[in-house]
Amino acid sequence: MMEVPQLHGFGPAANRLLEAYKMLLKFLGNLRNLRDSYAALAVGSSETIAGEPSSVTRIISECESALTFLNRDLGILSASIARERGTNGIS
Repeated sequence: MMEVPQLHGFGPAANRLLEAYKMLLKFLGNLRNLRDSYAALAVGSSETIAGEPSSVTRIISECESALTFLNRDLGILSASIARERGTNGIS
């Protein structure tokens, strides 16, 4: 599970952004559960295509990638705000 970034100094926008981030993490968790269930059902199915990832697996991969980039960028943004506040002597 990814660590939820800490956003200080953004006011109400930070709360909305973090809620959206948490919702995406929950959605990703649900997709992973769906993938696992699908994989369990597909084991005996003749309709599975060997070597081809399912559409759910592709969506999960794209979600994970997007959340990783978002997490990194939010961390950079938060650090930048903290650094600016430290430079200006604002608490």
